[in-house]
Amino acid sequence: MTATSPSTWPRRWDQPISATDHGRAVSMMREVRVRRTKMLAAITNAESPRRAKRLSRRYMRSPSARLACLAMAAERKFKSVKKANEMAVALVECLGLVDVWTPAVARAKAIPKEKFGGGLRWIFTFHVLDHARQRLVMDVATALTRHEPTQFMSAGGRNGFEEWLGEEIAQAQVVITTDIPSCFNRVLRDAVADGLPLSGRVMEEVLFRPMDNALYLKRTPGGLTPMLKEEVAQVSSPKRGIPQGSAASSVASERVIGRIIRRVEAASPDARIATYGDNLIILLRDPGIEQSVRDALASEAEACFGSDVISELTRRTRTGLATAWFSFAGRDYRRQGKTLKIKLGSDRIAKFVGKTIIDIDDAKRAKDRKRLLRLDRSVQAWIRQTVQFPGALDNGLTLAAVIRRSRLYLETPVEPPPQDEPPPLAEAS
Repeated sequence: MTATSPSTWPRRWDQPISATDHGRAVSMMREVRVRRTKMLAAITNAESPRRAKRLSRRYMRSPSARLACLAMAAERKFKSVKKANEMAVALVECLGLVDVWTPAVARAKAIPKEKFGGGLRWIFTFHVLDHARQRLVMDVATALTRHEPTQFMSAGGRNGFEEWLGEEIAQAQVVITTDIPSCFNRVLRDAVADGLPLSGRVMEEVLFRPMDNALYLKRTPGGLTPMLKEEVAQVSSPKRGIPQGSAASSVASERVIGRIIRRVEAASPDARIATYGDNLIILLRDPGIEQSVRDALASEAEACFGSDVISELTRRTRTGLATAWFSFAGRDYRRQGKTLKIKLGSDRIAKFVGKTIIDIDDAKRAKDRKRLLRLDRSVQAWIRQTVQFPGALDNGLTLAAVIRRSRLYLETPVEPPPQDEPPPLAEAS
């Protein structure tokens, strides 16, 4: 079945979607994603920076790219490919609003979330349309930039990191570990602008403005309530920050952290550095270079995150022998002879189990089935990642059983709204 181009799709989202419409929608979604892939490949393989930037602007204005990103944003929100395809008529009607050069339609909300090790991080929520705009920018930023080979959050994952660590630790004598405090909130806008080859107008609207205009919320006994202006001023700044939770935040932050990697590597050929998100690990083959490496780390971190990050960064930095256990990104490692030993400590397992039990009880109390389903996916992923460690599997299966035996998990999903109700994306638009 031939797909209709987005520009000629019938403007009738207020009518029931027929079987024919659904078939055309599925075909269209498949076609625009193929076009998106080809356009991004052309940007990546452009023979000159000038042509790459020209193709990037064309991509962000392309109906096919915007529709593909809008469909992916809808799938992310509604967690159903089929449902997203069935909404194709409404999606196409919203195409004109997915424009990275115009102000955002909705106001982002900044929600406090507790970190696993304590403290808070601010998660910014975005509606479908704004996430699609973020997705467009993320596509272009990813196509135009190259992550450092040792940034394992974006390439290789934990398995890639542990493979690298297994090879490098054989010659390591000293290990330095640290993490950037409040990485997304602290990163300086100038550092992002220097690191991403995007138009300043696009970055201002899509990366920075959501943080400026966000509605900051705080947790109170009565639920989430807006913060006072004085409180907002303490957690936000017009000179720094990118919205954590936005599609492009990971690309922007890793591009900035890439500068730190290059600076530390330039300090000495005997230093090996890798990152997993905002967590950094440096392996030293020569203990005598420790001070020069730490100076390089602090200098570049200050350039990227500001001088007020240094004291907290210093407090979080740990140095020890490679033959002693050290923690990094939730696991413990050490060198034994020339090989890498890995363990997941019982305290880490206990923290995960305790926090998850509290979250399950909160979801049940609030009768929030979506949150319970998210917890189920989190537990399943945790089991897959930690199954080899003693105690992890038993605790994971117990948590999964608690979730799946609950009445809230087993209840029938809510019926879809009648056809005469407003279209699904009416509020977001």
